[in-house]
Amino acid sequence: MECKVKSHKVGLKKKRKKQSLSTQPVEFLDGYSLVLFDEIQSKADEWTDIVPDNIFFSIPFLELVEHTPPHGIKPFYAILYKDGGLAVGVLSLQMKEVDLSESMNFDEGFKKQNAFQKLSVSTRKTAAKLATFNTLICGNVLLTGEYGFHFSDKTILYKDQFNIVEMALNAIAKQLKKHGYKSGPILMKDYYKDKEFALNNLNESKFCEFAVQPNMILNIQEDWKSFDDYLKAIKSKYRVRAKRAFKKLGPEVTKRHLTPEDIIQYQQRLFDLYIETASEADFNLFTLPVNYFRLLTEYLGDKIKIVGYFMDGEMIGYYTILFNTEYMEAHYLGYDKSKNGQRQIYLNMLFDLVKEGIDHQVNKIQFARTALEIKSSIGAIPYDMLCYLKHQSGWKNAMLPRLLKVMVPVKEWKPRTPFK
Repeated sequence: MECKVKSHKVGLKKKRKKQSLSTQPVEFLDGYSLVLFDEIQSKADEWTDIVPDNIFFSIPFLELVEHTPPHGIKPFYAILYKDGGLAVGVLSLQMKEVDLSESMNFDEGFKKQNAFQKLSVSTRKTAAKLATFNTLICGNVLLTGEYGFHFSDKTILYKDQFNIVEMALNAIAKQLKKHGYKSGPILMKDYYKDKEFALNNLNESKFCEFAVQPNMILNIQEDWKSFDDYLKAIKSKYRVRAKRAFKKLGPEVTKRHLTPEDIIQYQQRLFDLYIETASEADFNLFTLPVNYFRLLTEYLGDKIKIVGYFMDGEMIGYYTILFNTEYMEAHYLGYDKSKNGQRQIYLNMLFDLVKEGIDHQVNKIQFARTALEIKSSIGAIPYDMLCYLKHQSGWKNAMLPRLLKVMVPVKEWKPRTPFK
């Protein structure tokens, strides 16, 4: 998760009064049509037949976001059909009002920057003030990863899927405009670089490719049967560091799996700690609803686990886990920054997440894209990610490469290698 959190002033800009979305198929490419809708239950059976066994494509998770979305986000969905009616793919979409001046944290570390860095920040601030727009997103802004589209028809080569999705998005943008949702840019979010569309047919597309921070993933080794096995696998200095962190947390801090009743009781505290932690990041497109963690438990049941850290009866931190088939997602977390230096709460959370992954025998843990260096210090590997952006206005689209260079600077960090 990435961000300076500020509340949005207005919702999605509407060109005209919203109308109910039509469920009639629309042809967008020779041999292909789509149906656009905004209630996942209306096409639940078809959707479930196509999507992979992944919690973030599941009906419960999509319903959660649909029924209680972060402010300024409106979810949509599309099913793609081939040869007159065979369902072959899905698109998970969001319309999002983006105000870059509110979403970017320019002030973090500003005093420590040199004159050139401060000039760069000032330039970005000026550009950001000019950038407020509705964006059609293929993907999910709440997540890091490839959750924008999926094809069940394996005869459609991956390199061809990009072109099909691009044509579908063009048609969807036109449809949404008719129903009162006008967007400028279209964003295809979070694709691993090893699937780089530039190696295929990006030159024939109007999308501009740009890199974002990597997804940090820890691969759990088969011979790690316990957390002690993990500790034995890391170098001596990292093992000493881990034990020092455990000692600093101290016996005064207790941990427990939060029950649904606990989550209701601590709902505001969970949100406050999330905000406190999120404010350290560089960029964010949204703020979670206050009741997000309660809803996760209600909608996802035993696929979610929230662990709280308590000291003197007060919650000082928590982490959230989502169990996703063979891998584990380290979802949102929060901690008391005033106690983190002394207690090393965040580092202890990372080690506890490693232990959770080993105990639940998953094959990997996805840590998302913040705090890259400390996550690499516990063994997470950076997996480079790309996004694709285009504007429906020709002259604005021509300016995107320059704008992205200014607004999406490369953030330097030093990868660590803790394993022997």
